[in-house]
Amino acid sequence: MSAESDTGERITEAEHAVMEALWAKSPLTANEVADAVGPARGWSLATVKTLLSRLVTKRAVATEPQGKRFLYSPQIGRGDYLGGESRRLVERLFGGSAAGLFAQLAEAEAVTERWKARLGKKMRILFVTPDYQTKKPKKCMNGWGEVFLSVTPDGLALPCHTARMLPGLEFPDVRDHSIDWIWHESPLFNRFRGTAWLPSTCQSCEDKDKDHGGCRCQAFMLTGDPGATDPVCPKSPDHALIDAALADAEKPRLTRPLVFRDPKNSSQLGRAF
Repeated sequence: MSAESDTGERITEAEHAVMEALWAKSPLTANEVADAVGPARGWSLATVKTLLSRLVTKRAVATEPQGKRFLYSPQIGRGDYLGGESRRLVERLFGGSAAGLFAQLAEAEAVTERWKARLGKKMRILFVTPDYQTKKPKKCMNGWGEVFLSVTPDGLALPCHTARMLPGLEFPDVRDHSIDWIWHESPLFNRFRGTAWLPSTCQSCEDKDKDHGGCRCQAFMLTGDPGATDPVCPKSPDHALIDAALADAEKPRLTRPLVFRDPKNSSQLGRAF
């Protein structure tokens, strides 16, 4: 299956949320999709039906009647979609060459080190190397439920900026619970805290106390399971997904000239999406 719809139209961020629900389980009715994605985003059933209609038009979702209702199923594979998005990012920023990406990272690290030496103790500068380059997973938010808590505008407490994408979790509301209870006792903040929850692949690893199995959102986006070992880890049974993505990014493609941001170019690029 293609990473794009048959019409070649891009999937928007809102439509992607609907796709995630269908990738997690399908077929689903519009009501079931709304139950899966609506509460966390404040979407009504009408909004979800509109998004489903757009996805059907883009041929990213198929629909079939069942009595008086319709069932929806994805027509685009999740892995293919994410791979296509990664390729488009590399193509837009580095002319389709992952080697260009790594060169940029090396240059950025060198610049960081020069400024560290120049500023000394006046400023602490951090340079974080992407985990897929070091082949070592990183602690999710330096440890899920260990150092970070974020409150969203609608009052939900998160142990990670993007944790809301993870299925099967109940996010506590600061209007209903104290921060103390949320941090120490809530099922959410204890779900991936520490190492007791780790899958068998990680339990026998000497690095489990260093990385805690890696990023939960990354594990979910690549494998569909937020409790899986982060595929960046070479010991992960899903590590082939990372190797395949990097190998695909290295394939030669037509190069494009750099497009610098200005009002005219931004307007032209905006029309493409």
